[in-house]
Amino acid sequence: MSRGQGQETDMDSAAATSAQESGEQFEIQDNVVYALDGLTRSASPAVRQESAAKIAEVCASQRGRLAMRADGLIQDVMAAGSKLALTQEPIVAVAFSAMLLAFSREKLHQAVLAQKDSLAVMGVLLEAHASADFRACQAKSACGALARLLRDSSLTARLPQSERACPSSLVLTALAGATDPQHSSTASEALKIALHEGGILQRLSDLATHHAKALPISTPRSAARSLWGLNRCLVAIENATFACAANEQHLVAVTVQRGDAAEPSSSQPLPQGPRAMSQPAAISSDAADGLPSQKASSQPISSSSPPHRKSASMRCGSEPQDQPMKLQNSTSGRQNSGKLCAPSVEPKHSSQAADGTPTTSACPRNITFPAWLAQTFAPADKGVPHRGPQRDALQRMLSVLMNLTHNNGPGCSAVLGADGLQTVIGLIDALLGPPEEEADFVRIADRRRLLEGLDLTSTSLGLLINLVEHDSGCRPHLAALPLRHGMRALPLLCRLMQASGAVPEGSVPPSSGSPGLEVTEEQLLANEEEGAASIVEVYAALVLGFIIESDPALRQEVESLLEGGVATVTTAVRRCLQFYVNAGAITRSTEDSLRALLSSLQKGP
Repeated sequence: MSRGQGQETDMDSAAATSAQESGEQFEIQDNVVYALDGLTRSASPAVRQESAAKIAEVCASQRGRLAMRADGLIQDVMAAGSKLALTQEPIVAVAFSAMLLAFSREKLHQAVLAQKDSLAVMGVLLEAHASADFRACQAKSACGALARLLRDSSLTARLPQSERACPSSLVLTALAGATDPQHSSTASEALKIALHEGGILQRLSDLATHHAKALPISTPRSAARSLWGLNRCLVAIENATFACAANEQHLVAVTVQRGDAAEPSSSQPLPQGPRAMSQPAAISSDAADGLPSQKASSQPISSSSPPHRKSASMRCGSEPQDQPMKLQNSTSGRQNSGKLCAPSVEPKHSSQAADGTPTTSACPRNITFPAWLAQTFAPADKGVPHRGPQRDALQRMLSVLMNLTHNNGPGCSAVLGADGLQTVIGLIDALLGPPEEEADFVRIADRRRLLEGLDLTSTSLGLLINLVEHDSGCRPHLAALPLRHGMRALPLLCRLMQASGAVPEGSVPPSSGSPGLEVTEEQLLANEEEGAASIVEVYAALVLGFIIESDPALRQEVESLLEGGVATVTTAVRRCLQFYVNAGAITRSTEDSLRALLSSLQKGP
């Protein structure tokens, strides 16, 4: 066969493939158009379920998603969904949630989530907490296929089995994935802006309070679900506010309900009581076709945000009556801060009207979202959890607050007005614990505790940086804050910086191999710990630097408390500035602020 004949054969093959793909696309579109006729209020519930399930199955494949976007079919589907009472039909609701989750997985399709009708559907689905019950579905029906898809496919691999048939859980997963800053794109940035314009940030805030308030009245099973939902809400909010000033400013002004009612503000009825909240996905053996269940893959907590975010704590009238939820896997008794607490119902205070008639007033039922976070993140006396969803929630709350205070005056004011300094420094104090009695062991013990609580400590320090950088008036207040064991915040910060500095000679196990030829596991671990601890050292130095910048007395105290004196702080600030400038990971305003701080530290008192 000649070369020309080979080229003709290749062209014929390509044309045949293209024609086949076009035919498949037309077939998919025809099926979706047919199913669309069943997504109306006039159709029977069974028809709506089958129609929604068929379209969800189409969306699960890349070819199906491409076909639905080609002629704008997905917009037609979402427009139809926006006219349905989705919260009253769990199977239809979970089908629409699966569609949104499918389109959230790739940058190519994420723009679908930012469209008006998609946002409208999303807002309703965030309030649909009842899991779909597939037990009445036949195995060969579209609903049966949807049940298997939700249970066994990669689409829901990041969700625990108990959440795979819950509409709000699927949507939370879609939002968290589509806004992940580690996979940022033009579409994801546009989606972040659309979230507050479409009211989704308010819905997420309401849903976070809904899950948190349900914890004290939940069974262990439903409490686990509420913690999972709270974490997913916080992840989505953290992602949506990362490097997005418009969302940061918007969320600072968002208000949520104070009190013990676990109800988001919504026009749609929600399932009542812990049983409704804890209803798992029920998939019959017939619908599931006898397939074994798969374990959900774990999703590690990670934060890609730079070192500037925030936190707070709310007081109104008398002291709050919060009852902390029980935490498991707590650290030793030396730690007494940073637990998740159930938001309280403040006591009412009697007063008299102008005519002398007794009246009863209470704290406002609505508070800002940052203030609510601070109230929920109030110090408690049972310790900081070692690991698990409770610790993840603390980390996420700090991260959200850190985002809301980054170059954001109103955010900083909200946190400072809610006693955030005391709350955050109290957590750091709890993580580090009391100093050892033997002076020779203080630094080694402090370093061990520091590494155990590195995630919370570094984020807490980042939040403090934002606060003291923004408001010079709070700096002496922070330095003088009383802590446990008769300590103050300033010595604690010096102790923290000391613990995070270079490892004392002889504390790292020596290598048993030939020098320079083999890197042992112990050396790798030591290097990782050195890098992690250096972050805390720099952050602590920045906080100390801002505190002593214009206060000679505090500067002299740091000089006497810290090994190496203020020069150690100056060196760490210089390293931080050089690193972020070289990496191009610093805003102009922050760079100017750090340069001014460095100049002040170098000049001396």
